[in-house]
Amino acid sequence: MTSTPDPATTYGAAANPDLLARVPDAARLLLDVGCGAGGLGLGLRAKGHAARLEGVEPDPALAEHAARHYDAIHRIDIEAASPPIAPGTLDVLVYGDVLEHLRDPWGVLKRDAALLVPGGTLLVCVPNIEHWSFAARLLAGKWRYEEMGLFDRTHLRWFTREAMQQAIEAAGLRPVELAPRIFDKDRALAFARALAPGLQAMGVDPNDWLKRSMPLQYVWRAVKG
Repeated sequence: MTSTPDPATTYGAAANPDLLARVPDAARLLLDVGCGAGGLGLGLRAKGHAARLEGVEPDPALAEHAARHYDAIHRIDIEAASPPIAPGTLDVLVYGDVLEHLRDPWGVLKRDAALLVPGGTLLVCVPNIEHWSFAARLLAGKWRYEEMGLFDRTHLRWFTREAMQQAIEAAGLRPVELAPRIFDKDRALAFARALAPGLQAMGVDPNDWLKRSMPLQYVWRAVKG
């Protein structure tokens, strides 16, 4: 009997609510790249979503869990092989905390954008390298990779808000919504206040820096055409 994954410690066991809320109700075919243990699929099924759900997950154990909630799971290396989806047939393409793990996220994104129907939706969640905790750790000389989260040791690429927008547009897609995911707001405000004199001395607007450094992640919604 397969055990139920712990959402707190198992990759992809819990749905990202900011992605879940942005899946169009009318979608007929959705591909969840790096679906992990299938939390997004579980969330969509719980909402009664009628789309055909397919996922990409190379890890055997995670794929086994995800298969409960998806119509098909493709155990492929997304950088070595294209998803087995006919071009121009996909309604929703999801990269939930995936692109930062790839060697060439720009190439993969551009390749897979061709799978979308005209007007199809891209949903992306990526960490924000401008997050205040990066600056805090570097200033304290305490940079350490971790098993999960913002400092995940498997992160290969990093994006600012501007850099992710450029990647989406280079793939031929049009960004239509940007949703910042903000956690530990009080700590962010305290750090920004402490840093304000130094920022001003460098000609950086503290309020602008705070706006850029508060989001831990960004969720993007883009459309094709």
